[in-house]
Amino acid sequence: MASVANPSIVKQLVREHNIRAKKRWGQHFLISPPVVERVLQLADITAEDRVLEIGPGLGALTERLLQLAERVVAVEIDARLAALLRQRLGDDPRLQVIEADVLAVDLAEIITGGRWKVVGNLPYYITSPILKKFLESALPLQSLTLMMQKEVAQRLAASPGGKDYGLLTVAVQYYARVLPGGVVSPGCFWPQPEVESALLKLLPGQQEAVEVCSREAFFEVARALFGQRRKIMGNALQSLKGVALERRELDRRIRRTGIDPGRRGETLSLPEIALLTNSIYLE
Repeated sequence: MASVANPSIVKQLVREHNIRAKKRWGQHFLISPPVVERVLQLADITAEDRVLEIGPGLGALTERLLQLAERVVAVEIDARLAALLRQRLGDDPRLQVIEADVLAVDLAEIITGGRWKVVGNLPYYITSPILKKFLESALPLQSLTLMMQKEVAQRLAASPGGKDYGLLTVAVQYYARVLPGGVVSPGCFWPQPEVESALLKLLPGQQEAVEVCSREAFFEVARALFGQRRKIMGNALQSLKGVALERRELDRRIRRTGIDPGRRGETLSLPEIALLTNSIYLE
């Protein structure tokens, strides 16, 4: 079977099956075999791996995943594309196509036993909710290799002090190590998106060690710091929920961590945010 990651085959399939790429679902079909191989190389799929694929579309990645993995579960929201995927690749007993919104599926029912990796081309408009769902699931995922809008990828991989560093950065890096995988041009998709994409690999459980009194408290501090980026830390943290401290006492608890209350939140690393959290909430 010829690879579907080819402009002429993609156009033939959408014509024959009367398929229209839907903007509301952020549909852009991959038409670059080299990019398919880049994704697979970054994901490092082996014969022992089971793969959950998000948004398989026409199956450019799916067909190659089936050549490498033990099993592939493809979650596709579009009924037309799910049916076409079953028609093209459904003879392989190792493939399961689930017609559903990935945000609505019960991940625990899918990810059972074996080594699981996630691969997907994420719709730009729901990238953050998908990341939240998977990273907060506490399921034993080996990795997530994802295509997303370049600007979002830059935010996830950002370091303290940069313009891209923010609450989303902290939220993702709290759960996973982030490995950039390079930029993907609009010409690698049909129809072409208006923005560049980028590859990222997330490794849950391999992030920088952060010990906090509670996850909820850590994210309360992070939200306060990044919700008012232009404010110095001492001012921003006065908006903390559930913490009634006079400014002098708040500054005292900040200073005992060795961190200057005059710094802005965007300059703080995850371990520093953890130190602040413990100092403020534990007395």
